[in-house]
Amino acid sequence: MDDAVNQLCATGREINDDDLARLSTLQHEHIKMLGTFHFALPDELTAGQRRTLRTSDDRWA
Repeated sequence: MDDAVNQLCATGREINDDDLARLSTLQHEHIKMLGTFHFALPDELTAGQRRTLRTSDDRWA
C-alpha cells in the first residue's frame, strides 16, 4: 500500500490525508487480525525486493 501511495505522489497526484486514514483495515470490525497465516513468498520478496507496481496502462497489455 505504501508503494502505491508513494508512486501516486511521485507522479504528482495529491493524496488527501482523510483518504489515507481510510486505507487501514484495522478500522473494520469484520477483519480479524488474530490467527496464524502461512504465505509462500517469491524469492524476490524474501530478499527484500518488490515488484514494479502495475498502472492502468498495464490492464490492456
